[in-house]
Amino acid sequence: MPAGRAISAAIVALLALATPSGADEQAPPDLLTDPAPFEIGYGMSFYDFDACGDAEAGRILRRAIVEKLERCPFSRQARAEFDAWRLETAEELASRLLSNQDGIPVGPPEVTEPAANGRPMTCERYRSTQHYVDRRADLLRYANQEIPVDQLLGEDCPSGPASL
Repeated sequence: MPAGRAISAAIVALLALATPSGADEQAPPDLLTDPAPFEIGYGMSFYDFDACGDAEAGRILRRAIVEKLERCPFSRQARAEFDAWRLETAEELASRLLSNQDGIPVGPPEVTEPAANGRPMTCERYRSTQHYVDRRADLLRYANQEIPVDQLLGEDCPSGPASL
């Protein structure tokens, strides 16, 4: 498994382990109780943006994720679990991964895995891809209150780990 995919898998595994798995015992059946999609999206924002030097876009995305969570019908316990996870786990995980002391490239798969020509893309090249440019433009439009969070992240409240 290439290093980038291994790091991605490790992030998702660590995020899943850090995610409280118990359902909110007192929550009415119409309230959401598992903030895992938000935790994964929040954690991966460090990997997708901050690791290639775009902390501004990472911060905007994390702010949008928190706003989206607040708009979704989560139980108080689920919100508290997300807040605790965000403070205790995400920052520590990001710090360890981005310190890159072992020399393994850190960043999105486009940067850490070989492309068709056998060489990984540089962060500079990655940040110039149309997908990245479009995503960053949407983040800036959200930050400038030109689009709502639902337009940025979708109207539905995520219900699965890969749904945000």
